[in-house]
Amino acid sequence: MNKSLPFFALVVLLLFLTTPIVFSAEIVGDNSSETDGEEVSPHEDEEAGEETFVDAWHRTLSGTITGSADWIDSFFYDERYESEENQSRMLLRLESFTEDGVGTDLKLKASLRIGIPYAQKRLKLIVVGEPDQGTDIEGTSGGTVRRSFDRIDNNDVSVSLQHAIMQELNRYLSTRLGFVFRNWQPRIFLEARYRTSFDLAPWGVRFTERLRWYTDKGWESRASLDFERPLSERFFFRTTLEGDWLEDQNGIPHSLTFAVSQFLSNRRAVEYSLGSSFQSRPNYRLEEVAFRIRYRQRIWRDWLFYDIEPHLRFPNADGFRMTPGILLRLEAIIGKYKRL
Repeated sequence: MNKSLPFFALVVLLLFLTTPIVFSAEIVGDNSSETDGEEVSPHEDEEAGEETFVDAWHRTLSGTITGSADWIDSFFYDERYESEENQSRMLLRLESFTEDGVGTDLKLKASLRIGIPYAQKRLKLIVVGEPDQGTDIEGTSGGTVRRSFDRIDNNDVSVSLQHAIMQELNRYLSTRLGFVFRNWQPRIFLEARYRTSFDLAPWGVRFTERLRWYTDKGWESRASLDFERPLSERFFFRTTLEGDWLEDQNGIPHSLTFAVSQFLSNRRAVEYSLGSSFQSRPNYRLEEVAFRIRYRQRIWRDWLFYDIEPHLRFPNADGFRMTPGILLRLEAIIGKYKRL
């Protein structure tokens, strides 16, 4: 078991104890503006409470490219959706990663997004009990997942304030200021995130750029370009080109991923992906090829999920020898979901 697990268990406990207070504060702020002058039925909230964000996306899905992509991202709770979410919520995630020749690791993540009352859903307090390195755990490459697990020993915790400057369907812009604690040493970081998307029927195109600066590591940038389209009522295709640049490292690691998502029901979906990762320095080379299947299902309650993600990867460093592995995840997303 990972040595840092007790530390993150403490983070989870603190978040669990504080969440009801901050959630109730936001609800009071929202109700004061949304229900002004309106009479609310005593049974209205009870009936509406049975619908989750998955049901909302499915109910409003009209066959458009944007609607299909949003449903997929919200169900899998993808970084594309999480980074622009404008509702308060608490995320608890327990993961077990096993790979041939390495063994099994256990990892616990706790994060909390709190909407600041009366800020028109533009200001968020974000607390993350995990190395805040973006989408590593969501990457196709099994090697990327392994590196994410290795970094957990740093005991990184980040506390930040996010300001959503622009929140439109086709454009999003936010800034973020906060502290990240590396081995209990505080470091300041600044972040700007921009996303633009548009339709080129039948394709949708989405470009995202995240620029971040740390007092100890300097600048880093992550850019991604998505081309996506629905293939049918149950299948959705996406290809993603993503690249990272870090001031304190040589080269520009980048990846190309092809993914097909299959809608099984309101409670179940599966994603099949094939990805390749590359490095530009000291010479341009293929680092790894990986194939992954991700099955995700809601269980027991609408806010509780489990994932099963087997993968086969072929790393260059090991002569492209096939390396099997599997990631198991139990995830609870507790909070107030967006209703459309």
